[in-house]
Parts: sequence; C-alpha cells; structure tokens
Amino acid sequence: LLGKAFADPISLGDYSLHTDYRAAPEQAYLSGFSIQHGGKRLLEAAATVAHPYDTARTLALSVSDFRLSIPQADAWLRTVRGVSPETISLVNRFDAGELTLTQAILDTSQPLRDWNAATVRDNLKVEATLNAARFTPPPELKLPSIDRAEAALSYSSATLEVTQGSAEIGKTLVTDATIRAQLRDAPKRIQYTTRLKGELDLDELYPLFAPAFRKRVPDPLERIKDISGDVPIDVSAAGELAGLVWRVPQRYLVRLNLRGVQASVKGAPSAIAIESGTATLQPEALQIDRVVATFIGPQGGNFVLNGSLDTQPHFPTPRQFSVELHSIPADHWLPLLFDPDQLSAKGPIGGQILINAGAHDGEKPVVTGKLTLAPGEVQLGFLRAPIVTQSATLALDGKGMEVSIPSSQIEGEPLQITFTVPDLSRPALRIDAAAGKLDFEVMRFIRLPWSQATPPNFFPIPVTGHITARAANFDKLVMSNVASDFSHDSNEWNVSSFTARAYGGRVDLNIAGRARDNWIQIKSAIAGMNAHQLTELIEPGKPPLAGELYARADLRANSDVDFFDTLSGAATIEVRDGTLNRFVLLTRILSLIDLKSWLTAHLPNPMVAGVPFKSLTGDFKGKDGNFHTDNLKLEGPLMTASARGDLKLGDGTLNMRIGLVPFTTVNWIVSKIPVMGENLSNGSSGLLAAYFQVRGPVSNPTVTPKPITSVANFVIQTLSLPINIIKPNTVHP
Repeated sequence: LLGKAFADPISLGDYSLHTDYRAAPEQAYLSGFSIQHGGKRLLEAAATVAHPYDTARTLALSVSDFRLSIPQADAWLRTVRGVSPETISLVNRFDAGELTLTQAILDTSQPLRDWNAATVRDNLKVEATLNAARFTPPPELKLPSIDRAEAALSYSSATLEVTQGSAEIGKTLVTDATIRAQLRDAPKRIQYTTRLKGELDLDELYPLFAPAFRKRVPDPLERIKDISGDVPIDVSAAGELAGLVWRVPQRYLVRLNLRGVQASVKGAPSAIAIESGTATLQPEALQIDRVVATFIGPQGGNFVLNGSLDTQPHFPTPRQFSVELHSIPADHWLPLLFDPDQLSAKGPIGGQILINAGAHDGEKPVVTGKLTLAPGEVQLGFLRAPIVTQSATLALDGKGMEVSIPSSQIEGEPLQITFTVPDLSRPALRIDAAAGKLDFEVMRFIRLPWSQATPPNFFPIPVTGHITARAANFDKLVMSNVASDFSHDSNEWNVSSFTARAYGGRVDLNIAGRARDNWIQIKSAIAGMNAHQLTELIEPGKPPLAGELYARADLRANSDVDFFDTLSGAATIEVRDGTLNRFVLLTRILSLIDLKSWLTAHLPNPMVAGVPFKSLTGDFKGKDGNFHTDNLKLEGPLMTASARGDLKLGDGTLNMRIGLVPFTTVNWIVSKIPVMGENLSNGSSGLLAAYFQVRGPVSNPTVTPKPITSVANFVIQTLSLPINIIKPNTVHP
C-alpha cells in the first residue's frame, strides 16, 4: 500500500479484496468492497466519487465491520505522516484490546485534492466499540493499570464521546463512565468533560495518593498508617489536556460514600471504622456530611464530623466544621494530641466543638464549643499525682479556652482548679487553684533546695498562676491560710507573694529560679513564729530553741549542685522571750563554770532548764556557704552573750569568738573560769565576763577559754556589747 500519506509502503501480506464498481462521467461507485484475511472478513466499505474525471472531484466514503487490534495500531500510525509522537506514545501504552468499527462515514463537498488532516477530523463520523482493552498509565502518574476496559465510542465534528464505559483500575471498579472530548486542537489541546461511577479500593489507592496529601496537610494525615475499604464513588469533571499531559481538572465534583472505611492511626489503640456519611470534593472545598466514626474494640465511643474544609487558598480552611464526641476514652486518644508526659487523662470525653475560618486570610480558625470529662482523672506533667475529677469542662470561646474542674481531689484532698489560655494566638497558660489541704511537693517544681530534683514536665508555653490552701505542708512545715503566685517559662520560674500562717506566725516568701542552671534566689520573712515548734522539725523531741521568731533573708544558691556550699547572701534573725535548751555549744561553755554558788541564789540551773533570754539577735552575710556575723547576741536575766566569726554551712563547722557576761550581781563567777582565775576578777571587779574560742563541727565543737587582754577591745569591738553593762569608771579611753 503506497501513497503520499504514508511515510513507508505498507506490506499487507496474504489478503484478498473484492468489490463491485461502476464508473460514469459524472459519478463513480465502489460497492461491496471487502477485505478478507484467512477467510475472515476484516472490513466492508463503499465509496462514491463525484466528477471522477475532474480535478475538483469529491469523495464520500463509508466503512463498517472493521476490527483493529489496538496493540498493533501504533505500527500503522508510525507509517502515517502527520501523526504526532505523543499520539503514537499514547496508543503504544495499550497492550491488549480490540477496537471494532461499527460504521465510519466521511462525506464532504471539499474537492479531494484539498483534503488534509483537518478534512478528516471535521467530516468523519464514527461509531465503534472498545473491548477488553488494557492500558498502562505513564509512570509519573503512579497509577495502577487499567484492565478490561469496555466502552461505546462515537465521533463526529471533532468531538469524541465515550459512553457505557467500564474498567478495572487495579482493584478499583469503574461501572459507568461517560467522556466527551473536543479534539479540534488535538493533541496540542483537548477539552473534555467526564462522569463516572464506581467503587474505589482504598487499600490500593491510599498508598499511592498519601504522599501528595501529606505534603499539603502534614498533620494529622501523617499519623494515618493506612486506610482500607471499598468506597462507592460518583465523579464528574471538566478540564483540558495540553500535549496529552494530564492535570487536575479545572472543575470537578467527587462524591464518596464513606460507610465501611477503616483507618489505622499511629499510636492509637484501635482502628477507626466509619458507619455512615459522605464526602464531596470540589476544587474549592471538601464537604463532610455527618460522618459517624466508631472505635473498633472494647473501649467504645464515637465521633461525628460535619462541615466543609476550603481548599483555597490553603487546605484545610474550616467552614462551620463541627466535631461531636461521644464517650471518647481519653486515655486511649489524648496521647495523639498531647505529649503524655505533659498531659494525660482517664475517663469519657463528650461534647461538641465548632471550627470556623478566621475573618481574614491567614488568620487562625475560630474554635468554639464545650467538652466534658466526667468522671475521670487528669495528670499534669508537673504534678506527682493525678487530679481526680467528678466533672471537668473545656470551654472554647473563639479566642481562648478554659478548663474548669470545680470539684476534684488531689491526693485525697479537695481541690478546685481552672486552666485558662486567654488568647490561643499567643498561647500562655493561667492556673488558678484552691485546695483544702495541699502538700506543696505534689508540684514537682517545688522541693527542698537540697533534696533530689524530680524534673517537672511543663507545657511548652509560659505558665502563670495563683494558688490558695486552707491548710498545707512543705515537707514537715505545717501551714494554714496559704496563698501564692507562680510563673514559669523556658528561661525562668518564680514563686512570688507567698504568704502563710505557721506555728502562730506569718511567712512571706519570694523565690526566683533560672531554668538553665537552677540557681535560685530566696527572699523571705518570718514574723512571730513559735521557734520551739519550728526547731522541733529539726530535732524531734529535743527542740534546742524556744521563743518568738522573726527573721529576714535574701539568699542565692545552686539547687542542682550543693545548696549549702553555694549559698550566698544575707540574713537577720531575732528571737524574743525564749530559751536555749541543751544546745551543745552553750552546754560546753557552761560546763567550764562552777555554778554551785549561782544555784543557791535561787536561779534555775541552765544546764537543766536551759538559758532564758529576752532577745537573741544577729546578722549574717556570706558567700559560697561561708557566713560571717559580727553581732550575734543573746540578752537575758542570767547572762548576756555575744559572738562574732564564721559559720560554714557546707560542712557544718564554725570558727567563732564568744563572750559571756553573767548576771551582774554574781561577779564571783569569773573566778571559777579556768585560765582567767581570780586575777581577772580582782583586777576588773566591775566587769564580769568570759571569753571563748569555738572551732569545729556545730554538733561537736571544741571550746577553749581565752584570757581577756583588753577590756575595752573585748567589750566594744569583740563582743559588741553595750557600754552600760560595765560599772562606771571601769573602762577608760
């Protein structure tokens, strides 16, 4: 077969041809034209030529009963001039199937000499069927092959219509497909519309499309491991192919019946099964209509999704999107949203939230609604014990959120607590709590500075709050009427405006800390506290001090290293109307004195009853655990004592000089002190004083009596005692 239309001759092989013809000057007919191969008819045709002997001759042609093996068609197309490589490549992707030409008619008044591809395109009419075709899509589409494709085809006026289409796309079934394509500008440009129905096999398709979905919506889709189920689908679309390259249609509508779909979620205790509901996808939005999903397994619970998610300009942009929760087990599903080390809960969650896009492009969605946990437990990362709730409510007002737990318990004690985030666009958490009785160490970030740290796990946002308690304890310290503010962020934490009643007095406290190294600053004040009860915490049954305690301190230390070795700052103490009881240091000093004559004066034995005093005062300043005082002083009816020197808190040792002036009417006591002897007493009968050097551990000090070489120096500089304890004319300038 030769001709200008063919790039190369076509060798037909062993074929037979039969036709009847009639020719006349005005018209020639070709009828009964048939081609057979091996006794089988392959084609029938007829033709009419008007003015066959004129250069303006025209041709009308009809062909019927033509069968073409599609995989062999590309070999024919390669011989035809003007057929684009894209068309040949497209046809070459068919590796099975037969095209049956029921009828093809080409009838035009255009002279044969002027025919071209456009003549055939615009005047050809074709009716055909496609049978058992198999097509492999281009690899870049990553789609499964199309198998068992069946369709009725009709072509007229450069328009191709495909009806009654069906196919198997992998495991997905297409049961009714219609395509209408405008081929006038093909292959450069093909406009099309399509409508199809079928059933999607999500087990196969989800892995193909999941990467593209996750790029657009990384969370929460990145949590979905797989989706399975057979989903009825109804699709309509209109678009354009440019150069036979498929792109997302300009207009489309995809409606899915989601009943029977199951999804597995990373970290979830069970799969999710959809009981009912539909999804409708269009270029501008994904509409979710009453999708009811349940949890497979004994934990139960379900949720309902309803509303739309805009795809432009950013997907997903919610529009009146609601989520209803019904008895959702918090302990199973909350870990998908929050780090369990920061927040976990037990109990059923129910309620509804509504999510709507912000008023302006780029604004975060507005979230409103209410969720309830009842009854259950809430465990916060900075608490050592859970909050046991009767009812906990999460309310969202479109700007912020509030979690209210009005009636609950922590470690068996009543608690009311509220968590508030006033503005979700600038997240900062506010905590307000009122406790009946509270152990402060239930909050992991509160501990004795020298105790082992238990790292708290705070939310990764700034936290502030206020807490009150009718009764509380911090380690062994028992308090009442407690109130405090606190704050915490990634850099610093503070406990401020802390006030409490304890042992008949008042405690005021401020603590500031640095997150990077746990250096803390403590500013405290104690007023009117019972020192007997306080010191009994240190030595149960043997409190060394009684009286009314007042103190102020401003101290800094590293609570992560050695608190006492790093302690620096200043402190002032005052104890009024008290007694020193069995204090080792004082006991050893008094043991150096013969008290027999003293006791006959009807005064209590200080070795037994302790040393009473009107006041015990002193100021301390120090650095790196070494504190110094120049004015530690005790004044009482039995004696006046003063000390200066150093106290090392790290190893609990002291190095001090202590002066003691007994009751002024008993000046004989000085003569009973070794080393000093009667010389001191006789030489300075108006001054009754003893002087000691103390070194070593506080619990086991070494006491050494020292002679007084200068009364004035001893009184004014060493002891810091007032000059009026000395009788007139005793000390001279």
